[in-house]
Amino acid sequence: MYTWLFDYVKEEGIRTIGKDVAEYVWSLALAPFFKDYDLWLKYLKEKYELSVVKRDLWNCLYDFATTEVHSLEEYDRDTGCWPSYIDDFIDFIRKSQKNI
Repeated sequence: MYTWLFDYVKEEGIRTIGKDVAEYVWSLALAPFFKDYDLWLKYLKEKYELSVVKRDLWNCLYDFATTEVHSLEEYDRDTGCWPSYIDDFIDFIRKSQKNI
């Protein structure tokens, strides 16, 4: 169902969705089970400067959010299979936790 939402909310003929639309849909469809959702939004605002969301980001974020095997301690950007924006998000979380 989640992957279907991307096509449902995007405009016909456009291959991306706007950041505001993505954040709204994420708040409904992803936030309830993505424990780092608030940090994800903070990361987008502070580091990623996202204006549109492509299908790849949409789908990979769901996969990442629903994968219970990842932990910050075990996450290794060199041996993992996540896209660079997920690697950078993990780095952002680690740095945020060090500053607490």
